[in-house]
Amino acid sequence: GKQWYQRRVRGMAIASRYFGVFIVPESYNDTWLVVGIKNILFLLFMRKIMGNNECRFWVYQQLLKVYKAECENLLPPLHLKNKSQSYPLTSGNNAQIFHMDPMLTPPHILELMELKSMLVMRIVENRLGNKELMQNAIKKLLSLAWINPSGESSSINALLSTQDFLKTIQVVSGKDLSDFMSRHVYQPGFTTLNFSFAFNRKRNVADVTIKQKTVHDCEKYVGQLTVLVQELDGSFSNLLQVEKTDVLQELNCQSKSRRNKKKKIPLFTGEEVDIDLSHSDQDSPVIWLRVDPEMLWLSRTSIEMPDYMWQAMLLHERDVVYQHMAAEVLPNFTSQGTISTLSTVLLDEKCYYQVRIQALHSLAKCITVSGDPTVNEEILINLYRKLYGSVDNEKFTRMNDVVYQHMAAEVLPNFTSQGTISTLSTVLLDEKCYYQVRIQALHSLAKCITVSGDPTVNEEILINLYRKLYGSVDNEKFTRMNDFSDFPLYFIQQEFMRAIGRIKDYSGHTTHKIVQFLYHQLYYNDNQRNEYDDSHLIVAIIDGLTETVPHKVDHKMEEVLKHVKQILPKIVCYLNIDKKMPSYQQIVSAACLRFISKLIQYGHIMDSLKDSSLFSAHLKRGQSLKVRCTAIQLLVLFIKNESSERDLNTILSLIEFDQSPFIRCYAVQQLYLLPLFTKHQDCFLNNLHLVERLWRLLNEHHDFNLRCCLAQLYYTLYGRTTPTCVPTNNCAVVIDLKGQTARSNVPGIPSSFRFSSKFDDDRKYSSDDSSSSRKKKKHKPIK
Repeated sequence: GKQWYQRRVRGMAIASRYFGVFIVPESYNDTWLVVGIKNILFLLFMRKIMGNNECRFWVYQQLLKVYKAECENLLPPLHLKNKSQSYPLTSGNNAQIFHMDPMLTPPHILELMELKSMLVMRIVENRLGNKELMQNAIKKLLSLAWINPSGESSSINALLSTQDFLKTIQVVSGKDLSDFMSRHVYQPGFTTLNFSFAFNRKRNVADVTIKQKTVHDCEKYVGQLTVLVQELDGSFSNLLQVEKTDVLQELNCQSKSRRNKKKKIPLFTGEEVDIDLSHSDQDSPVIWLRVDPEMLWLSRTSIEMPDYMWQAMLLHERDVVYQHMAAEVLPNFTSQGTISTLSTVLLDEKCYYQVRIQALHSLAKCITVSGDPTVNEEILINLYRKLYGSVDNEKFTRMNDVVYQHMAAEVLPNFTSQGTISTLSTVLLDEKCYYQVRIQALHSLAKCITVSGDPTVNEEILINLYRKLYGSVDNEKFTRMNDFSDFPLYFIQQEFMRAIGRIKDYSGHTTHKIVQFLYHQLYYNDNQRNEYDDSHLIVAIIDGLTETVPHKVDHKMEEVLKHVKQILPKIVCYLNIDKKMPSYQQIVSAACLRFISKLIQYGHIMDSLKDSSLFSAHLKRGQSLKVRCTAIQLLVLFIKNESSERDLNTILSLIEFDQSPFIRCYAVQQLYLLPLFTKHQDCFLNNLHLVERLWRLLNEHHDFNLRCCLAQLYYTLYGRTTPTCVPTNNCAVVIDLKGQTARSNVPGIPSSFRFSSKFDDDRKYSSDDSSSSRKKKKHKPIK
């Protein structure tokens, strides 16, 4: 968890010390190069400290992120060669244009470009043929940067360009990477490789079909691709030539099929294992295959194989990337064999933990989609008890690996039953269990109660559990005085309030018992003898009450709304108290504002009280950062619902004049995350004043983060087309001097008319005046 995250941060900081601080890009266009080399150094550190499995799986995750971004048109080329330094991310009249400029590059695109540059540099390292050559090139760059032209050591930051890097690579390795750069760096693109194969028994070959599909019509890949085939006699590497068109190639099998001979099968690691081949094709020596095992192509690979091959890969493959891929694919082949395979991997302690997590989710998916009544939630519950059950009695959980316990608590709401509810209740009451697992069990139990159609499964279950944990000794119906000396129990108590507030009945309504229970917790809250502040508990109770506010009012919800409105004076009282005696970061005020905003949003407050002055008052300096952010968020929501131009001007003034850079950016982010109107929408707020003010803010501010946010807001509201409220540029009057007529497309002027006599006299006078002025004009000689 935190330890691994801290190691990653420290490793990246050490690598940035050399490439990013000492060596910097010559221009912003060369940023990808410095960032890519920095990530290559970080990968060396990560493989050394965290192990090969963690490093490979992290690279696989980044590859999927980049693929998703390419599919969504979010990634421009890493290096732009055109003079305008711009690239259209989308096509059409409303295309989004990316500009290679630090003032106009959004942070999320910069992060994605950083990930892609790391993947590209991995491919460069492989193209050199030897990892030592890449390390020698990096050492040469550092040595050249340290020595200035005079031959003395220099402490000035060195500049690195793409051309200098290519020259260094050519000097060190003698290889030209110009074709590679034009394909992966100077243009965007990702490809999908679909593999399918059929075994030819007569020729003992596998006929492989490769179909290549590019993302957004980019150039297709051409080159050699590595395919590792796991056969009966071992793992064999093959090179296939990928062309721009669909190709059919042959893979020569090195093994021959054996039916009755039992022999251990060697893997690519040299380990020999026993593999059950009873369900496989007896004529084929191919057990499974892996495509591009080193992930050296910027592509998403899909392989068509039967279920027994995926099962064998998941059980016996030692590459965690393909094990994880097999666990992802297996829910498409729901069977007893698949469930047995996933269960075996889940119980295997030697297996990589990320593969076991994916096997768990796939197993839950198989149970959900299976139509077999024998395949139910009891499978997961029994597996959980095998892993975490007590030695004396498996029905009771022992203290063990909290990661898998938390994961099991997340999955169980998909199988709502009395057994699931009983298991979650047992974990919730278990004082020896880790508190985060108990909190997840609490939320899962609330979800089970909400989605259950059984009328006996209602809010009374959670309320009774709460009373068992926090009820008074004399009478459980009354909550005892606050005592936060047991921190885990205190955190669980907070989440109890939020979880109970989210419970709905079978018709989707909140019952009045829940509102009454939460109100009593707020009203009878006693913190006199507690040495700790109870602000977070009060916030949790108010958040739970906020969840109970009904969207629509019918005859069933009238009583609930009546109880909710009775709570409003108490909420206002807490808001006023927090002004006199502020809580930590004024979190109580923020919670009260959210409650009042919910009442205004759903129309449960009289029109005379529908005023945004409460939110505007909390925008001013002097309030805590948390309160100001909450007020901005709620005020934007109020503007969207009520179309208040006055409040919109308040937000824009805050963006323009506030002294906090974070508040300015946060206000702009809320405006484009919750847009006030869409493109070409006829809205009262869509006017020329807003367009001019946004344009002025975009061009006057020097904070590049704010400018990026403003550019995103402008694109969200108007796109790249001219806003509908701006007068069109083609309004003109075409004058025919000979015919003394004119044509107009300006509204309010007739489409055609003739000149008047006065207009003729004025035209004649102006022409005479201009001719006389030309005669009097004298030119000065050029000195």
